[in-house]
Amino acid sequence: MKYEAEKGFSLNGVYRKFKGVCNHHDLGPLGAAINVAALRRQLVLLKDMGCDAIRTSHNMPRARACQVMR
Repeated sequence: MKYEAEKGFSLNGVYRKFKGVCNHHDLGPLGAAINVAALRRQLVLLKDMGCDAIRTSHNMPRARACQVMR
């Protein structure tokens, strides 16, 4: 695994571009309380859009959210 400024990230010699999002800890109007069904739905939508990386922002995600994201 390495990162080069000109070429980007590579793993085992294969270069790839991440398609990621910055995701807040809450679920919009549902609030910050963990809702597993809503989180799974959000992850399915992101995956359907081609997302393959998630960066969390502001607050650490709850342990349950990390388990769902695996």
